[in-house]
Amino acid sequence: MSFLKKLNSLGPGLLFAATAIGVSHLVQSSRAGAEYGYQLIGVVVLANLFKYPFFEYGTRYAAVTGKSIIDGYSKIGKWFLVVFLILNFTTMFTVAAAVSLVTAGIIQAILPFETNINVVTGLLLFSSVGLLWKGKFTLLEKGIKWMALIMLLTTLLAFILSLFVTESPSSSTFKNVPSLPFIIALMGWMPTALDISTWNSLWTVEKMKKEKFDLKAAKFDFNFGYIFTAVLAVVFLILGARVMSSSELPDSAVGYSNVFLSMFTSTLGNWSWPIIAAAAFTVMLSTTITVLDGYSRAVSHTASLIRIRNENEKSIYRLTLLVLGCGASVLLFFYGGSLATMVNIATIISFLIAPVIAVVNLLMVKGYSFPENDKPKKGMFYLSLAGIVFLIGFSIVYLINL
Repeated sequence: MSFLKKLNSLGPGLLFAATAIGVSHLVQSSRAGAEYGYQLIGVVVLANLFKYPFFEYGTRYAAVTGKSIIDGYSKIGKWFLVVFLILNFTTMFTVAAAVSLVTAGIIQAILPFETNINVVTGLLLFSSVGLLWKGKFTLLEKGIKWMALIMLLTTLLAFILSLFVTESPSSSTFKNVPSLPFIIALMGWMPTALDISTWNSLWTVEKMKKEKFDLKAAKFDFNFGYIFTAVLAVVFLILGARVMSSSELPDSAVGYSNVFLSMFTSTLGNWSWPIIAAAAFTVMLSTTITVLDGYSRAVSHTASLIRIRNENEKSIYRLTLLVLGCGASVLLFFYGGSLATMVNIATIISFLIAPVIAVVNLLMVKGYSFPENDKPKKGMFYLSLAGIVFLIGFSIVYLINL
């Protein structure tokens, strides 16, 4: 298959990219650059490197077995599926609230009139739930891919121009030592939460139902999306360091969205504002929708394997959508639209449960029942061990310093 044909057949990898290029990039990476300069580039690179195997194993398991890695979890026992279900409920409300809050902030920054951020976020959440309820998610995929491409091109253009029209930031401009909670929050969704490996596995299974999608094609698809997100994470951090103000970054979603949009217009020019605004909104909208869809798919499939209810998986999926939309709205109401608080809570929780997902994903592709020829090679295995040590080590350090 030619390279162009491979690109044309991309599916789950781009959905992964659409999910990942959201809060972790638009907010966390750019904020890391604005507040600490280039100091955290190594942290971003290491987080992407050490998490890579565990995301890849979700795709690998699905491509080899034809089933999602959640089905693999059931081999450990129903008790682990219950644990996994609890982990999903621990994170899904804060994650959905955080991504929808950022999306609403961009909407409010675009609108020419003032609105209530909680109202906008609530409407966004329930319109997304309604869209997924009717099964219309696939109609948005092509548009999301095109707008993600626009964001990629405009981000790279802004990055290149920033190298010529702005001065390299002085180390004295930034805080000397990044705080541990901020580092943990940055790594929590870098490039995204580790439990999303199950979503990519579910999307890969769906792809395999429609066309031939073997392990080689699935790995190319996933690697393309992963490299796409990793490169943009570093680019956003550098852009934040070069063109965003390092002092008094606004905590509100609207204020931060305005600063983020001005980051591009300051380097590309005012003519670019409509394109950037539309691209940023669509990227964050895709993140909101894929988060709602991904969590609902994972919860409904897990629940069906446990056989908690006699209803079919589609009914559980819809029920989860409603509960997720309501729960995220309630959380947003109590936190009053504080962007930093919401994002930090969600990302820290995601990071603390990451070691559990990492260990189990490795077991799934190294077990005796997994085909020997399709198991990860020695280099990948050793990278996995290093990744587990990395994730556990930082989690322990964080908990000790609470």
